[in-house]
Amino acid sequence: MRLLYHLLWLLSLPIILLRMLWRSRRLPAYRQHLAMRLGWVPVIPSGAIHCHTVSVGEFLAAFPLIQALLARGEQILLTCTTPTAKALIDQRLGTALASGQLHWCYLPWDHYWFVRRFWRRTQPGLVLLFETELWPGLLARAQAESCPVLLLNARLSASSLNNYQRYGRAFMPLVHGLAGIACQTTADAQRFAQLGVPQSRLSVVGNLKLSWQLTDEQRQKAKAMRAQLTRSHIWLAASTHHPEEAELIRVQQSLLDLQFDCTLILVPRHPERAPSLAADIRQQGLTVALRSENRFSDQDVLLLDTIGELRHVMGAAQLVFIGGSWVAKGGQSPLEACAWCLPIFMGPSYYNFQQIVHQLQAVGALTQVADQQQLVQQLSQFWRQPELQQQAGSAALNYFTQQSGSLEAYCQWLGPFLTKGN
Repeated sequence: MRLLYHLLWLLSLPIILLRMLWRSRRLPAYRQHLAMRLGWVPVIPSGAIHCHTVSVGEFLAAFPLIQALLARGEQILLTCTTPTAKALIDQRLGTALASGQLHWCYLPWDHYWFVRRFWRRTQPGLVLLFETELWPGLLARAQAESCPVLLLNARLSASSLNNYQRYGRAFMPLVHGLAGIACQTTADAQRFAQLGVPQSRLSVVGNLKLSWQLTDEQRQKAKAMRAQLTRSHIWLAASTHHPEEAELIRVQQSLLDLQFDCTLILVPRHPERAPSLAADIRQQGLTVALRSENRFSDQDVLLLDTIGELRHVMGAAQLVFIGGSWVAKGGQSPLEACAWCLPIFMGPSYYNFQQIVHQLQAVGALTQVADQQQLVQQLSQFWRQPELQQQAGSAALNYFTQQSGSLEAYCQWLGPFLTKGN
């Protein structure tokens, strides 16, 4: 089965390369560092802690922990798979990169040859994976090299559990070989146990995405952006996917038809799509501005086409819709909205954050909206009754405050593994 897996990787390689070249039309960075994707990464001192954060969301979740490890003096190899994550790593950790304590490269594609070449050039002493990123090739190489692998901020949905049980039996020994799994919730731990992971290797440590706090700088940036937006009502749609944007644009048009003086801040999951989205918005007769142009005030839609700004831009809004929930993507995290004391709206697809969504619904912080019509109704109601907005926002902030503190728990959980590594 593993031989078939690696054969499929080789057969898929031309398609993968063509897809990357296609994406590079909008984001040229996809054409850069292609050799790294084949395992030709820079040689670094052996024994570093390898932290793999796939894209922007995983990096932001792991960022406080990475900072804590750097403060401890650890050598870190940080990998990702997307140019947007690389840009954010450069932005947030440029000093550590320049000092040589932190090393960066793309994680190679998960074929035996590529992973082996990567391993020979890096030779990590410990591997930290996050959430659901279990790559068979990487796991097999780590086991062959007797290198412990930990899964942090681990989550396993019911559908993923079914898929593992139905199709992933050949890779179960790799999952069972994880040295430790730090789960977000008890339900996640129970699902890993159903896969046969020993209880001794399972811990419920919490959600790393709740381990941060808003900074004074972020609050000041949010205030400055809100001052630039001249309309009375500001709502934000975060991390949206195609075709959600078209539906959200129609929601904005409906709100304008109802005489609401409002601006939609639209934040596509992939910011390189912003220029084509701007053209679509103009075709619908709405005014639009790109954040990167820094010329906006009275537009119908503000498109966020920059990287690493969502957290403070969200602070300029009054209400938030979470993307990936009107399409079968399982939703995105609603936690940043909680930190800003904002009411949250979300569609029916939220399996990636099921427990969090249910908890936020229970306290009145999150409202589920099935379609455009329901979202228009809910936004209208909240703007006409400001006390509803205040109540839902306060509930969101209380939830975030009560759940924080996971960074300390993760540092404590990691302690014995770091000691072994030394």
